[in-house]
Amino acid sequence: MDMRPMIIGLGVSAAVALGLSMALMYLLCGGLFPKELLLGWGFALVNGWAAVILHRRAMRQGICDGLGWGLVGDAGRLAAAGALLLGRGWLGVTELIPLAISVVIGYLVFMINDVWLLHSTFLQETGNYD
Repeated sequence: MDMRPMIIGLGVSAAVALGLSMALMYLLCGGLFPKELLLGWGFALVNGWAAVILHRRAMRQGICDGLGWGLVGDAGRLAAAGALLLGRGWLGVTELIPLAISVVIGYLVFMINDVWLLHSTFLQETGNYD
């Protein structure tokens, strides 16, 4: 399986997530919060990379095992995002809303990338473009 589309998708998603997070944070919070922005964006990037690895492994399995990997992986990634937001005090982050904006926007953008990746991989492997 060619990794170039996955890496390009991650790069584009990272840029889109950063830009959208900055714009939404500025609009809703009246400014940029660099610590929260970079922590949330970095977490979303690592989370997106984990999704690529998990989905790549899931695509190599049969349908039942692949579905299990996908569901468990997505549940684990969502739980990690919740744990980051709940445990923000341990990281020295005091502003919840800016952190939540960057985590949620990043999570959603990388989720869209996951769906696109899985869909395009299915089309390439099956040749079913209907």
